[in-house]
Amino acid sequence: MNVDRINTFLLIFAFLVAYLLPFEVLLISYAFLGPLHYLTEISWLHDRKYFTLLPTDPRVLTISSAIVLFFGAAITPHSAELVWLLLVLGFCMAFITSWWKRIAVITACGVLLWPFVGSVATYTLAVLIPTVVHVYLFTLFFMLFGALKSKSVLGYWNTGLFAIGSFALLLLPATNWSFLPEYVEAHYSLFHGVAKVVASFFSATPEATIGLLASFLAFTYTYHYLNWFSKTSIIEWHAVTWKRAMLIGFLYALSIGIYLYDYVIGFIVLLTLSFIHVVLEFPLNFKSMQGIVDEVKKKSD
Repeated sequence: MNVDRINTFLLIFAFLVAYLLPFEVLLISYAFLGPLHYLTEISWLHDRKYFTLLPTDPRVLTISSAIVLFFGAAITPHSAELVWLLLVLGFCMAFITSWWKRIAVITACGVLLWPFVGSVATYTLAVLIPTVVHVYLFTLFFMLFGALKSKSVLGYWNTGLFAIGSFALLLLPATNWSFLPEYVEAHYSLFHGVAKVVASFFSATPEATIGLLASFLAFTYTYHYLNWFSKTSIIEWHAVTWKRAMLIGFLYALSIGIYLYDYVIGFIVLLTLSFIHVVLEFPLNFKSMQGIVDEVKKKSD
């Protein structure tokens, strides 16, 4: 069975479980699949120099993401908008080698962004970039780029299924099934922040938005992780030394242990790793976009 067929199965599986038990699936996927994804992807990105152009770029990206995550609130009341500048920084590191040009581009984008700081749309999108945009839009780009490169008809179908299936879950009536109601009630509020910013954007209540987003988030997060794990034969993220494999295994076991001890503590601790892995992936995201454009140009020639 080739990778595209495996991913068709994974898409159907993720869609069904996300529709039937959205809250439980999101909590379980985020806690048990998420940390392994972060660790293995950072390892894979490290071996490929994070798709950046300068040796110091990964350290700068990591430190910048830590500043935004931990110290942003002390620097500015609109620290979420700093994610936009991290996105621009990732773009610069993917395509521009001169630091003077990078600074000029980042400064120009900062000046253009400044009048919109504090607006609902700017804040909402800034919060959604490392969450919904990362697991939905960037996954869509990777799938499309892979289908274009392999010229796989099934790859195109899978890309369409992911795109359509995600939004179909926003329209389907809720099942209202649950096998861990008390656990869900105790921990789903951790995702309330994403629901709140989406609610403010659509002038809805956070409570209503959480219900609508539950299946969507469960499906996109679960498939985002499963899609990554299925690509061993293509991107070979598993090809690491025994020493690194043992380190990843230890850190993953530690992460699961923290989640099992206290989900809230696990969520807070692993939020750092999650956010850093998102930022370190920005250069690759832009490389993938460039790859899509290049492949489309080839087909049109």
